[in-house]
Amino acid sequence: MSNVLKLHKHAIVIGGSMSGMLAAKVLSGHFEKVTILEKDNIPEHPVYRKGVPHDRQAHIMNMKGEMIISKYFPGFYEEINKEIFKFGTKDLCFFHYGSWKLRCKTKVTNHFMSRPFLEHHIRRRLLQLSNIFFMQKYEVNELIIDRKKNEVLGVLLKNQQGAFEKLHADLVIDASGRNTKVPGWLESEGYPKINEEKLEIDIGYSSQVFPRSQEYDFSVMSIYPKAPNGTKMGVIYPIEGNRWLVGIVGLLGNYPAHTNEGFLEFVKSLDRPDIYNIIRNQSPLSSVSTHRFPSNLRRYYERSSKLPINLVVVGDALCSFNPIYAQGMCVAAMESELLDELLFRKSTFRNFSDYYFKKVSKIIDVAWLASVSEDLRYPNITGRRSLKIKFLNWYMAQIFELASIDSRICSTFYEVQSFIKKPAHLFAFSILYKVFKHSMGVDSYKPVLERPKQNMEDNE
Repeated sequence: MSNVLKLHKHAIVIGGSMSGMLAAKVLSGHFEKVTILEKDNIPEHPVYRKGVPHDRQAHIMNMKGEMIISKYFPGFYEEINKEIFKFGTKDLCFFHYGSWKLRCKTKVTNHFMSRPFLEHHIRRRLLQLSNIFFMQKYEVNELIIDRKKNEVLGVLLKNQQGAFEKLHADLVIDASGRNTKVPGWLESEGYPKINEEKLEIDIGYSSQVFPRSQEYDFSVMSIYPKAPNGTKMGVIYPIEGNRWLVGIVGLLGNYPAHTNEGFLEFVKSLDRPDIYNIIRNQSPLSSVSTHRFPSNLRRYYERSSKLPINLVVVGDALCSFNPIYAQGMCVAAMESELLDELLFRKSTFRNFSDYYFKKVSKIIDVAWLASVSEDLRYPNITGRRSLKIKFLNWYMAQIFELASIDSRICSTFYEVQSFIKKPAHLFAFSILYKVFKHSMGVDSYKPVLERPKQNMEDNE
């Protein structure tokens, strides 16, 4: 990327979290200068940040996202592999839809670490680039827009002392999160209101760190509820410093407690006791961190009749998914990869934003449907249950159960979940045949309630 002829002078990225930093890396190959605007102080070490209130919670970058990171930051995971953990699906214990999944071998691998650790090392690599600059402790007050040219000219900034200054740019990226002010700023300038869709799920989630003092026959464990009755989930996985991160989630207002005792009691109430048995006699290394997530939220920029030609939106500012499905960071990485491809194709910004939003909507459609359809299994969640949703819920219920007894379906499920295969692979004829047989009770299916051991043979 560094050898690419820079066609443009300056790009601004509003927000220095994961989506903003990945976008900035892509932009550095096309612009002479890229400025990342961040309200926080940029930490020198991998610590939690006030501006990212959910960074203490469990975060997993799906394999497709890791592949994109490795593409733009060659050797990234190799550089930090002594401090983090890499595992495959045979190392995963996943209780889901009332049954343990097979521990089958697939192409899927993941690296596990805390979110601050991941962000720190992405930021460290960005700071090595001569054309990327962080501006700390600046708040974006508004977009500077030329309505006649239909362009964003830059942003109006406010510093810590309350003084204002203008910063001009050829392209502006909104990576400021789900509470972005950009739609309101556009509307105040006379642009059409950006259509939004919300699916209220009222999630509370909490995390706590524990010592990883002994080896187990698994590396990662997730315990998910079975809708519509179950509303509690938990996950345990290793992070840097030889520690466990334990994350728990309560849907539909069934929030975990803030105290150590309440945290442990919530873990004990999960559908299986396995995570509780690991931490019940451990002294936590951190206090309980909590966060609330009210709704899935999608903004349909692609439906707008008019937008500034040089405005792009990424990450949660564009679409904020239910976090239990671990899609957000991966989708943000895919958005940045798309941005890179479009910048290579187009030498001007004429119709650029329209083109981007139409293309990116295809990426979001896949993740949005997967997330929303699963949430709509709960009758208390208000949303349109189309025939497509009802069929998908029925079909995926068969897939979820078959993934406990059929290694091919299990591996395809994990590969689709990790975005390295398209959902259409779950509808291959051989899988369709097994699904319909299963739905008729031909295979005498029984839920797997005993956790599979690591040395079990694949069910070929």
